[in-house]
Amino acid sequence: MAPLSESAMTAPPPDEGRPDEPLAWPDDLVVPDDISALAADIEALRRERAAARRRSLLQRALFTRRRRSYGLSAPMVIAVLLLIGTCGSLLVLLGPRRVNTDGPSALPLAHPAAAAGTVGGLLPDLVLHTPNGFSNPTPGLARPAALILIPPGCKCPDGVTHAVAAAATYTLHEFVVGSNDPDTRLYAEPHQRLVTGLVDDAGALLAAYGAGPGGPTVVVLGRDGVVTAVATAVGAATPLAQQLGTAVGPRRQLGTAVGPRRELGTAVGPRRLAAAVA
Repeated sequence: MAPLSESAMTAPPPDEGRPDEPLAWPDDLVVPDDISALAADIEALRRERAAARRRSLLQRALFTRRRRSYGLSAPMVIAVLLLIGTCGSLLVLLGPRRVNTDGPSALPLAHPAAAAGTVGGLLPDLVLHTPNGFSNPTPGLARPAALILIPPGCKCPDGVTHAVAAAATYTLHEFVVGSNDPDTRLYAEPHQRLVTGLVDDAGALLAAYGAGPGGPTVVVLGRDGVVTAVATAVGAATPLAQQLGTAVGPRRQLGTAVGPRRELGTAVGPRRLAAAVA
């Protein structure tokens, strides 16, 4: 076998060489002789790339890159949740509310001829305060109401429990008024769902309505702020229907409509309060 020549060894196969005909150039392809002719295109390309970088950085900062699996960005989800929460809050605040028609409403404060601190007159104009330090002027107390005055050193849990339960049947606002902070807390906390504890440091209400050591004194306040009745030395069996009825009238008594849920004489009972007093 004759050896191959050098040209035969380096020559490419017929199917791997260059085509016999030169490549055809596109008709719209123009190669400028000077690169400066492409300055406008180069500047446009730079602006596009800069805008793409800024857009990418903004998407990273705001987490707005959408995931292919979900198709929603985080800010869009947060905005939708905020919108739903705002609409729900507006519906709760501005929507219709159930009006409590059980209890009688207050009337404008009267100007009776009777002196303050007496039956037929207003309460003495003074400032009471809660055990937490909030001030409550007597002209601004909720009405109609029953003020249960606790004499100093009174060991009367049965009388307080009875007065609270009796006033609850008329849906009156109830205030337990002590001459000092410990007494107010002692007698108000067992009935904290029904009463508000107030402190009369000067003892002006006790002095005005003749409260004695025999038991609490119940001062009945009408819808117009006039004291309609006073019951002193209230015990566990003291009838209070006549005095409490003067605040709202006998037709507004809700003892049968409200039922035992509002009467805590049996639910709370004097045992817990008596144990605390002892």
